[in-house]
Amino acid sequence: MANDALSKFASALFSEATGKKLSSVKAYNTQMQKELEEQEKALRKKAEKAIADYKTRYRYEISLTLARRKNELHTALIQNRGRVFDEVFLKVTENLQAFTRTEKYTAYLEKEMQPYTEIFDRAGTECIAMEADIPKLKELFAKWPYTFAVSKKDIIGGFILKNEEARLYVDCSLAAKLEEQKDKFYSSSGLIIE
Repeated sequence: MANDALSKFASALFSEATGKKLSSVKAYNTQMQKELEEQEKALRKKAEKAIADYKTRYRYEISLTLARRKNELHTALIQNRGRVFDEVFLKVTENLQAFTRTEKYTAYLEKEMQPYTEIFDRAGTECIAMEADIPKLKELFAKWPYTFAVSKKDIIGGFILKNEEARLYVDCSLAAKLEEQKDKFYSSSGLIIE
């Protein structure tokens, strides 16, 4: 009986210890599972933030690279346009210089002077032109009391009339007409590029 009671007591103690052990193991496993889930959530959140930061940085770098490339291409296009314009207008200048050595040039000068002969019909008017054009202009403007001077800059051809007393000035030089065409050309082709 004592053995039996002792055996029952030992069995009861063992059952209680086993129950407590199972309960402790279960509580430990629950606690560990909870901590693992929290760590997994924190790690997932950290990874998602790192990925989002990387995506943002990557998008920024791509947009920055694209903006730089666009700017480089824009600059190259403008430089190329400028080079082409210079070549075109150099050729136009050469053609105008060749035109000043033709028979049609004298007729051109006569046509250009017609609108201004009544306005500039007074003494004190100076006609400025290229040295080679002065004899032609003296002949064309023979009726008017003009003085003639050689232009200090290359006006290609044509003439400039000025009367400081009357505050009159007109530039009929080929260089002025060319500059006007350049401005028109630059502004119209600039709209396409800009």
